Parts: sequence; C-alpha cells; structure tokens
Amino acid sequence: MENAFLRLLKDPVKFYRSAVLRRIYNNSAVLKRLRNASTIQKTFIEKLSRYKINWDTQKKNVILAQSISDYESCIKIAAVANKLAKEQNANIGIYSAEYFTNPKSFIGKYLSSSKVKSNLDKIGLSFAGKVLYRNNDLHNDQTEVDSVVLKIMQGLKTKKDVLAIEIENIRIGDLVYDTYLRYANKPQVDLKDPYLRTLIEQSVNIFFVCKNQIKLHHVTALVTSYCTYIYHGIAVRLCLVNKIPVYSIGAYYSLVHKVLDIYPSHANDHFLFHKQFKQLSNGEELLKTHKPLFEKRFEGIIDSATAYMKESAFSGEVNTELNGIEWDKTVVILAHCFFDSPHIYRDLLFPDFYDWMIFTLDELVKQKNLTILVKQHPNGLPDNEKIFNQLKNVPAYDKVKFIDKKTSQLQIVNSRPKAIITAYGTAAAEFAYQGFPIITIYDNPFTAFDFTHNANSIEEYKELLSKVMTLSAKQHQQEVIEYYYMQHFFFLKGYPSDYLDCAKYKGETSSEAFLEDYIPKMANPYFEKLDILTRKGFESIVWEEKANSL
Repeated sequence: MENAFLRLLKDPVKFYRSAVLRRIYNNSAVLKRLRNASTIQKTFIEKLSRYKINWDTQKKNVILAQSISDYESCIKIAAVANKLAKEQNANIGIYSAEYFTNPKSFIGKYLSSSKVKSNLDKIGLSFAGKVLYRNNDLHNDQTEVDSVVLKIMQGLKTKKDVLAIEIENIRIGDLVYDTYLRYANKPQVDLKDPYLRTLIEQSVNIFFVCKNQIKLHHVTALVTSYCTYIYHGIAVRLCLVNKIPVYSIGAYYSLVHKVLDIYPSHANDHFLFHKQFKQLSNGEELLKTHKPLFEKRFEGIIDSATAYMKESAFSGEVNTELNGIEWDKTVVILAHCFFDSPHIYRDLLFPDFYDWMIFTLDELVKQKNLTILVKQHPNGLPDNEKIFNQLKNVPAYDKVKFIDKKTSQLQIVNSRPKAIITAYGTAAAEFAYQGFPIITIYDNPFTAFDFTHNANSIEEYKELLSKVMTLSAKQHQQEVIEYYYMQHFFFLKGYPSDYLDCAKYKGETSSEAFLEDYIPKMANPYFEKLDILTRKGFESIVWEEKANSL
C-alpha cells in the first residue's frame, strides 16, 4: 500500500494508467467478453484456422482483409484472402471494420487501443497473421484531422454539399451520407446535427489511418465484405485510387466480385449486363430456361434470387382496404427503406429516398382524379413506419393512401393500376414483365435495358410523372428475363446464391446462436466446396475482364 502511495505521489498520471486502468481492464465483465472468445467462437476459430497464414517478415506483399462480426462474410473473406495470399506469396493483415466511437477521453483511448484484444481480432486472426489497424484507431496527427474536418464543415450549406465531400480528391460524401441515414436513423441528413460532424471526424480518421497503413505495408489486394458506408467504402476507394485490386464477397449474386474504379460498388456493374450477355453462345437457351423460373415468383415462390426475403412479396393474401379503388385511375409508388444506402449505385437524382418520395408525391397530387397508393418496402427497417405515419398527416397528401406493406404484389398485379413508380426497386422488373408502365430514376440495375421509363434528370422525372396516366408499357419481356439472368444467376456460375446455406437465418449470421446451429456443417466437404467456388469466382473475374475489354 505504501509503495502504491509513493508511486501515486511521484507520477499520478503513470499511476492512473498502470493501476486504475489495469484494474478496469482486468475486472470489467464487459471487457472480458470483448477480449475473450467464447467456447463456440473458439470452435469457429479452429474451423477457419485451415486458412491461417502466419506472419512472415520475409514476405513483401500483404493482403488486407476485413475482420467483421458477420460470420458468413468472415468465412468467405478467409477463403478469398487465403487464395490471394498463396498466389502472391503474401501475408494476410486484417483491419477491424467494426466501429463504436472515436474516443476522446484517455480511458476511451486506452480501452480502444491495441491493449484490448477483442474477440473480433481473434476471429480475424484465425486466418490472418496480424492486425494492421482498426476503424477505431485515431490518426497520429489530430491537428491535421481537425483542419480537414473544419474545412469540410465550413463547406456544408446544403445536403448536396455532404454528397460532394472529398478528401485528397477522393469522394467519400456518398459514404458519409448513407452512413448518417443508417446510424442516425433519420430519413435525411440534418446539417445541424452534431452526429454529422462526428461521422465526418470518424471518416477523416479512418481515411488517414488506412492511407498510412497502405503506405506502411505493401498491400497488393483488399478483400472486403461491402463497399457501402464509411466503415467499408473508404478503404475500398483508397485502394482503388492506389491501383490496388479490391475483391468483394458481400453481394448475393457473385462468388467473388472484383470492384471497378469506375463503379466502386460490391454490386456487379449493370451497365455491362447487356454487352456481356451478347457474348454468351447459349443466350437463347438461357432465356428459355430462366423464363419459367422468373414466372414462379408470381406464384409466391421464393427463388434463389429472393432468398434474402423474409416472405414472398407475391403471397395470396388479400388486403381488403383496397376494395372500391378505381384502379384505372390509380398509380402505385413502391417505396424504399429510407435508411438503406440509397447511393449504392452510381448516383441518385435526389439526395435521399425521402426527397424522392416528397418530390414524387408533390408532383402527383397536382393531378385531379388520380388515386395515389404508397406501399412501404416489406423489408424496411422499423423506423420507416414512423416516417410514413408523419406523411399520412400532411394535409397536402390527404388524397394519398398509404397501404399495408404486407399487401401482396400479386393483388396489385391483378388489380391493374395505370402505372408503377419506384426509384430502383427490383419490383420494377416484375411489374414490367406483367405489362405495366414503370417509372424509375437514374441510376438503377436496369440501366442497360429498356423495360422502364427511366429518368436521367429531375426535369425528365417531373415530365414522366406529369404523363403518368398516358404512359405505355414498354413490353420488353425478353429484356426482363435477360436482366433477371444477368443480375441473379450469371456471376454465380450455376451455383445458388445461398451456396453456404445461410439464407434460412435471414441475415442473422452474427450471433453465437447462429454458430451453434451452423458449425456442424463446417466439415471437410464444406470447405472443399467453398474452395471450388472461390476458384470459380476468380475464373469468372478473368472472363469478365476479357469480355469488358472487347
């Protein structure tokens, strides 16, 4: 006790660090859970250790891979990173994509530092040799961070200014915007919200930490889950600018996707779909075989392309609130989740889905004798309900009917409304196939095809809305099937999108309950199949690059 008192008198700060924080570190139940892998996690780590490559200081190259809390993604990342590392005689270094806060206090900095080895690190190190950095890390020059943040904040006058944010000529504004919507749980950016500044500060720290790590290590490839949000997308864009190949495993419809610098998305580049399809020797046969598969959707059957859905959008249930509607004077707006990365494609004509919805309603209510139905996205996040309740109480929208989000698309199809309006919902293809005029906006997965009335500007969108009652259906059903095949099947090379058999968990693949149920599948045949599919994914990339160059 006396020695401790003397140490306190001699150097209070050092005593505080060494004694108090050590006690917190050692005794906190929460930190123990973060630090120590559970029994089932240890089993998972053992399973993934087949992909382990120990860090070798003699190796020059480094594969940068995400460490992520989603176990399904972690499995795929491990397989891809291992293949790349073996081919390039490289180490695998991970970065933790998870983010909690930028700690300002000394305690916060200590507890988020490398001294606290989370179980997430341990899971990542099942296949990697070293933790290179974490999204929680702070840039070593906070004066530089403060300067960049201040400059960005001073330039924010409108929501569009947020979308235009750049650091060192690399655009990250769309990532910041979408991250704000998702984590602030708001339908649009509030420029006065302190959380916006917090996100920008996080982004700047992530940017410089990642940039420095890329320089420090000879990174020759990045393996990521997604390309959206600041926690994934900033590393993606930094690597692309530095001519470092980026591979994504997050999309449902690819085995392995090579991200393009002209289209930094984990989605396949839909601009190229028609061009790629034309190079297939068996195109006509593919259309014939996939036509009946697509048509089964209208029977309420969930196919491999819609395996992520909790239930079919084409159920046989009938919504009686639609009785008595004059369908020949009715248009249906298929809404999007307000919080779900509206900028996943090249761009969006509006800053967010909320602006798109308001603009659409404002234009449509000008038309007399027009019935307007709005259907929420069936898989939208819970807080969408609150926003739609607010819209219901807007006096200008008294003629708008907000219908149950569980309303069957089949009931809408059979009722034959005049037109369907969506920004870029997948339902556009389904309703176009059924002979409806569809209004969409740039950019969307159907851009390479001509089965919707696609607006490339707000002015064009306004004009299409004004003519909504007289628009004709495009009636290009064959193009719908071509899109369906290219979007949902081509890049899977004959394998189902649920090739790891995770669809039944409906996205809940981050819990220990998932591991308890799933780990028994992870025997040798499981990994043999995974390795084959990973190889097939890279073979597909080679074909794509050749086809795209023609």
